[in-house]
Amino acid sequence: MKKYFVQGQDIIPGQYQACRRLGKGGMGEVYLARDIHDGTLWAVKIQECNEKNYELLSAEVEVQSGLNHPAVPKIRRTYRMNQCLYIVMEFVEGQTLDAYLKAGKIIPEEIALEWFRQICDVLVYLHGRDVPIVYRDLKPSNIMIQPFGDVKIIDFGIAGEYGQGEKPRKRLMALTRGYAAPEQYDGRYLTDVRTDIYALGVTMHYMLTGKNPNTPPYYFRSVRRLNRDISYAMEYIVKKCIQPNPDKRYKSAALLRDELDGILQLEKNLKRKRAAKRRRMAAAVFVAALFFIALFSGVKLKRNQTITDYYSYLEQAKDYVNAGAYEEALQIYEEAAGLEEEAWEPYLGMAQVYLKRGSYEDCHRALKDAAERFPDIFKDEEFIRITKELYQFYDGK
Repeated sequence: MKKYFVQGQDIIPGQYQACRRLGKGGMGEVYLARDIHDGTLWAVKIQECNEKNYELLSAEVEVQSGLNHPAVPKIRRTYRMNQCLYIVMEFVEGQTLDAYLKAGKIIPEEIALEWFRQICDVLVYLHGRDVPIVYRDLKPSNIMIQPFGDVKIIDFGIAGEYGQGEKPRKRLMALTRGYAAPEQYDGRYLTDVRTDIYALGVTMHYMLTGKNPNTPPYYFRSVRRLNRDISYAMEYIVKKCIQPNPDKRYKSAALLRDELDGILQLEKNLKRKRAAKRRRMAAAVFVAALFFIALFSGVKLKRNQTITDYYSYLEQAKDYVNAGAYEEALQIYEEAAGLEEEAWEPYLGMAQVYLKRGSYEDCHRALKDAAERFPDIFKDEEFIRITKELYQFYDGK
């Protein structure tokens, strides 16, 4: 295969001369070429082919040649020579959507909606034929934006015609990561019209947010989370298009187009639903607030009483200790510990009682239990003091 044609050089001898190369990819090259006889400009796509892949490459020509839609470039004719397939087709002036997006542009919703509608019209046409055609490779690099905003869909390389029972007559095993629907990755499942709806939804998400689906994180955030200027209706539509489960997407491009045509009414309906939901939530919050205020008031009163009783017990226990009534003091400290499970004062009080009455083993056990319950007790001055006194007893022995 000739790797590169320079300006003025014959691409097809006696028929077309090269003007410039328009693009190059894994599937071949595309040149802008001039008809030597009438001066008209055409795009010439050149793909290497052999006996094994000629039938597959011819599928694109067969599918695209049978189409008659303003958004689908027309094929003039094909040539097979030099182990290559030359496809002469309508030259589409403009820029790919991919080039817009890679330049860092976020498409305003009004413009994106118009392009969305135009692409959806193409899908309605393709899916509505007697033998439906599923495009299966919708992505920004296959969408041309012309100077006045008209859209063209290019490259029908893996489109497939479907007969009865949705069994594919042709199926080229190729897909584009990020835009390919989940079912395209599993050969057990057939792709259908909802596959194109998924790819269109991904493309719209990219347009509205600037988030390339092939860059991390590899999941789709809400378009409004990434771009607050987007309407709730558009967020709803895009979210429905990119559902992983095909059954949750729009069942047809026609239904999707109807939703797009009625997007203003959809926005009003969604706003009404959101307003009603906010009112319901506000009412629920108000009722819950009243409940918790009443509950908290009761809890607070009970809590205040508990604290009062706790400190009263501590004072009573100290009085019993001073009076030498150690058993009574221990009983009061245990009751105080039951009121305040997060406080260590009652446990230190019991340790002090054991120390005073000479029950050193019980004192050691009380300090150990307190240390296991409350790791921070080692910083407490009273704990340190009692521990020192206990160790002085052991040292004395």
